[in-house]
Amino acid sequence: MIDFKSELKKFKPVLEVDNIEEDVVDCDAKDVMELLQYLFAQKNETRAN
Repeated sequence: MIDFKSELKKFKPVLEVDNIEEDVVDCDAKDVMELLQYLFAQKNETRAN
């Protein structure tokens, strides 16, 4: 049977995961900003017409 406590002691996180997490968070911020810019542009177009 597996001893989970001993297995968890052996666990070491992968270093690449930290890098990927930072990139994903940065991309999310860019995506949100692009979406807001698009929405404001659409709103301004409807006001102009």
